[in-house]
Amino acid sequence: MTAQGADLLIRAGPAHSLVPGQAVQRAVAVRGDRIAGVSADPHGLDHLVGADTQVHDLPSATVLPAIDDTHTHPIFAALGAHDVPGTRPGRASYAHRCRTRPSHRPAGTSGR
Repeated sequence: MTAQGADLLIRAGPAHSLVPGQAVQRAVAVRGDRIAGVSADPHGLDHLVGADTQVHDLPSATVLPAIDDTHTHPIFAALGAHDVPGTRPGRASYAHRCRTRPSHRPAGTSGR
């Protein structure tokens, strides 16, 4: 991480936030795991660029906030473990079976 600047600067088309009423931004600076600044001007955060800053100029890209859905029900994953095809053990296998499950589900079933 840079001492006072940003680790990452993204200059994009629209950069949307979840802040009600906030104008669409065009630049997002990140320091560590936090947003260090936003600007409606694509070059409005250039003062945060240092020697180690990764800069991505993406004028045709749209930046959206990530959504960290912590409202999960792990019990459903455990209950569904027997509903997916395959016998290979391990998490990678389970993930693969979950991805391919819709193609193996009988027609007319809801998937639960």
